Amino acid sequence: MRFSVLSLIGHEPHPLTGELLPAADRFEEVIDTAAVAERLGFDAYSVGERHAGAFLSSSPNV
Repeated sequence: MRFSVLSLIGHEPHPLTGELLPAADRFEEVIDTAAVAERLGFDAYSVGERHAGAFLSSSPNV
């Protein structure tokens, strides 16, 4: 059996503070999470794409 972690790379304001991290900081968090997943033995770290909303993995309609 294989296990993976999936992220849509959400980029929303913090629910309590309203603070929005810069995109570069959010991507750094994603890379750190992928490294932790690897250390924990997950087989893959996947990034899905979105076509709307507050996601850094958005793929706009063309």
